[in-house]
Amino acid sequence: YLGFEAGLEYGKKHREMGEKLGVKDPATIYRDISSSMFNCVGYGIMETIEISKNPPYALIRVHNCFECDLQRGAGKFSSHLVRGMIAGVLTGLLGVKMFAKEIKCIAKGDPHCEFQVNEG
Repeated sequence: YLGFEAGLEYGKKHREMGEKLGVKDPATIYRDISSSMFNCVGYGIMETIEISKNPPYALIRVHNCFECDLQRGAGKFSSHLVRGMIAGVLTGLLGVKMFAKEIKCIAKGDPHCEFQVNEG
């Protein structure tokens, strides 16, 4: 819940930043602003595989996710904060409540973390 609430605020701020730059497309804002901010603060290296507004959907990959890196070898999905942040940011940008599900995780032995994000 903390991640979602933080992400929701980030999404609103990123949309405002995009509008100041003349960018209104949520997918472009996510790719160019949200992902860059995520990378800059050291949470990991975010890669947007797919994102669409209609239907609301995203597939997000995170390399070196700080949260899951701490849990390597745990054998279970470990990204709760980052998963919530991704869902919150996309909710703020797309204007519909989004839910993120971690489908790959470095804590489980996968090469990266991956999140499927759907309207929820």
